[in-house]
Amino acid sequence: MLFGPAVLMIVAGLSIPARGPTAVVFLFVGVLWGIFSSVSLERSEFTLTRTRLLVKTGFPWRRSYDLPFSEIEGIDIYQPALGKILNFGKVTIKTVNRNRPSFRMVRDPLRLAHLVLENKHYRQSSSGKSEETE
Repeated sequence: MLFGPAVLMIVAGLSIPARGPTAVVFLFVGVLWGIFSSVSLERSEFTLTRTRLLVKTGFPWRRSYDLPFSEIEGIDIYQPALGKILNFGKVTIKTVNRNRPSFRMVRDPLRLAHLVLENKHYRQSSSGKSEETE
């Protein structure tokens, strides 16, 4: 999410002497893209309640997701090499109705997945019955 703006700003900055105004426009676009990306990253919220996972992402347009634990089947995590070093990644949640919402640039995705699945299994065991019998 922040890699794209950084590359654009570097390329534009290096080409200012040769391209002039065009490079300055690209540099400006890169700076704006970086600002929007970082604000979006800072404003993302993942909230665990007793029965569901609430997710709010995006800037300036917010998206909200309400995912009950009973509908979550599993969680996929993708962490590239840089993501492992800086502890961020992409989280995809598999649901029973085959929706697969994905969330990019999640801080500590392994911890999030662990907490969601732990909470889901705790809710199943405390109800006294498994989902297969319902």
